[in-house]
Amino acid sequence: LYVPKLKSLKIITNNLYGDIFSNKFISTLKLLKDLNYLDLTDNKIGDDDIKPFSEFLKTNKSIQTLLLDLNKMTSRSGFFLADALNKNHSIQSLSVNHNEITGSGLESLLNVISNNTQGLVHLNLADNKLQKDDFNQIATFFNANPSLQILDLSNNAINPLCSNVLGVNLKKAKYLKCLKLNNTKMNEESGPQFLSFIHETNVEELELDMNIFG
Repeated sequence: LYVPKLKSLKIITNNLYGDIFSNKFISTLKLLKDLNYLDLTDNKIGDDDIKPFSEFLKTNKSIQTLLLDLNKMTSRSGFFLADALNKNHSIQSLSVNHNEITGSGLESLLNVISNNTQGLVHLNLADNKLQKDDFNQIATFFNANPSLQILDLSNNAINPLCSNVLGVNLKKAKYLKCLKLNNTKMNEESGPQFLSFIHETNVEELELDMNIFG
């Protein structure tokens, strides 16, 4: 894989995990000094793989877009990614769609993002089986006025109580321009609760596909 001027690398659905990922692949990544786009979607990458990968990310200054969708990451991976982002302000877009980064790992990740005024502007948390406490953490994240501009929470069920908490705090996230809430099971009760706060925000793009507003 060593191509000195390589800028974009996609390795999707290749079972790239375990020893090959942690040792051989990461060693190769260290040689790609100009790489700014890395897509590792659907490779069964788990928490034990993310730990050494986060150590690599701490010193990498070239990757700006990182896609880790459809893998095997849980709350532990949230801690490792947070640790990496705390040292690496070069990554501007992070997608962890279709994993299970919840609980304290999600909280750690959001805390690091909210405390760094430079760095991540696009975060995809779609389809992570987020629960009530996770949405409360996201509301707290909004309240901290992070520099995030694009947030995707699609494919996570949002009940009326969570939609109200998110809406109340959304207006405090002044940098947020694009919010994606597709297929979140928002209905004729939770939808209006959330939307009643939109006029107080700076959101310019809102996605609400596949909900049940009635």
